Amino acid sequence: DMIQFVLMDGCANDVTLTRILSPRTTDEELETLCATFCDEAMAELLRLVRTTMPNAAIVVTGYYTFVSELSGALGLEAWELTREAIQSDGDASLLPELIHQADLFNGASAAALENAVAKARADAPALK
Repeated sequence: DMIQFVLMDGCANDVTLTRILSPRTTDEELETLCATFCDEAMAELLRLVRTTMPNAAIVVTGYYTFVSELSGALGLEAWELTREAIQSDGDASLLPELIHQADLFNGASAAALENAVAKARADAPALK
């Protein structure tokens, strides 16, 4: 085998950044999307990669926090406006809502990715 190392991150593209950073996305919806794409779909993908490249070391990474207290509120609000997303009541900043969504995704996706690796590892103990 020529391939010795596979670096994977996964699920943010499937969950989509527009869902992750939207006040319209409920906590339950975001958690369900993470379970679907970061756990189940990733576990299946890991099994496929392991079958295709049985000698490769596979590393699954998580995500950095997309939005935090250090993010520029004005830029994030402009981003929301260009997507025609709902705005907070009054002229309140969307930053707290977006921070919450980003934190929820980080926690839910990290747990789901860990679970996917554990499932794939159970099927193929050599998975790293």
